Amino acid sequence: MGVVLSACAPATPPLKKPLALSQLQLPQDLLGSAPNPSSRPAEWWQTLAGPALSPLLQRALAHNPSLAEAEARVRAAAGAVQEAGATLEPQLSAQGRLSGNHWTQNQFYPPPFGGRDTWNNAANVDLSYHLDLWGKDKDQRQARQADFQARTEEARAAALILEGQVLRTAVDRAATTAMLQNAKSQREVLNQILKIARDRQNHGLSNGLESIVQADALNALDLRVQHLEEAARLQDTALAILVGQGAVLPAQASVESWTLNARWQVPQQVPAELLGQRPDVQVRRAQMTVAAAEIRVARADFYPNINLVAFAGGLAAAGSFLQFFHPSSLQYGAGPAISLPLFTGGRLRGQLHRRAADYDAAVARYDQTLLHGLQEVSDALTHLQTAAHVRQELQERAKLLRKTQQIQDQRWSAGLQNALPTLETRLERLRLAAQDVSINAAALKSLTTLQVALGGTALPQVMGDDPKSQALLQESAP
Repeated sequence: MGVVLSACAPATPPLKKPLALSQLQLPQDLLGSAPNPSSRPAEWWQTLAGPALSPLLQRALAHNPSLAEAEARVRAAAGAVQEAGATLEPQLSAQGRLSGNHWTQNQFYPPPFGGRDTWNNAANVDLSYHLDLWGKDKDQRQARQADFQARTEEARAAALILEGQVLRTAVDRAATTAMLQNAKSQREVLNQILKIARDRQNHGLSNGLESIVQADALNALDLRVQHLEEAARLQDTALAILVGQGAVLPAQASVESWTLNARWQVPQQVPAELLGQRPDVQVRRAQMTVAAAEIRVARADFYPNINLVAFAGGLAAAGSFLQFFHPSSLQYGAGPAISLPLFTGGRLRGQLHRRAADYDAAVARYDQTLLHGLQEVSDALTHLQTAAHVRQELQERAKLLRKTQQIQDQRWSAGLQNALPTLETRLERLRLAAQDVSINAAALKSLTTLQVALGGTALPQVMGDDPKSQALLQESAP
């Protein structure tokens, strides 16, 4: 019988195999061994932001609606696991019926029932147990467990995405604050330059074009200040929405006083194995497990389904109200219940092929997610390397401007020139400092993206104490 039954189930179509990192061409900075996953800190952002942003991020994790929805899906998946596991256990149920009947005299009820009023009561206890000879119920439970794992990783992915969004928005907000301070300092210097230009015009030392140019620059700077103030308000609103607190941030979650940490460095080597710790990759891997289990379930549908059933109870349509509890009213039975698909018009074969196609689709989604993660990591590293190169150039220019200003300050103190060259150099240094703020913000956002892309891993030595990493805002301050 076993040979005949096994012949009823067709062979599973050839299935695709997921990509492995060893099959991919990786850049040199993506080689190396991954750290112990258990050592990854829950608050990975501490390396970038320190404890200052912890209250904001903790509020976001506690109140964001998207994260609450993801956690609700986890609870629903846990219920589905419990529901699927119940099919592997014996099932016991009870049912009863209490009714009073009047029996007709004009049909098939013989005396003494015809024309009489009696109690028609019953109580039964039913017991059933599915033998699960082919492991179908176990496979269904495994599928639900894998789905629960996928939902759990989806919730972790949602939390990780939220943390990245909050941190990047906070970086933008800190950069806006620094740029506002810088713009106001530039405005002060421009006002002094404009005053000198007008004095020169009034004394006939210039034709007035210099005053017009400086006035236009001052108007453009005033417009920039307005745009930065608008950006600050929008960023505060965005943070409040991410935190789930409405459109206004709570006072204890404000980031206005948080300053950018400019001591960032480019990671020398990023372990490629960390890509496997990404929650979205874990989701895809769990979905492949679900699809594989559902293929086995579809194959088990070709085989007979055998249940053991038993019942016991009492049934009485005559006598007193409690007559159905009397031993003479006892009824019981036990035996196997067997069902075997004989002709289904190709439904089971179609179901098996569909499940195999679902598995191939799950593999394709896994491969795409892995490649997308690789692209995110590679792009972030490229942005960091470019930012480091730009920062080096800014540092060289800052050194030259600092020396230039020292010379001009000496000449001005000695009465060899007026204050205009000194002010112009100071203005150039402030403009250089603004570029430094932008490049530092971009680098910190790239580091955030990189660590999110690696599954929330806190990379070591990305926020060092190298003197070359000092912010030009300090170097270039007037």
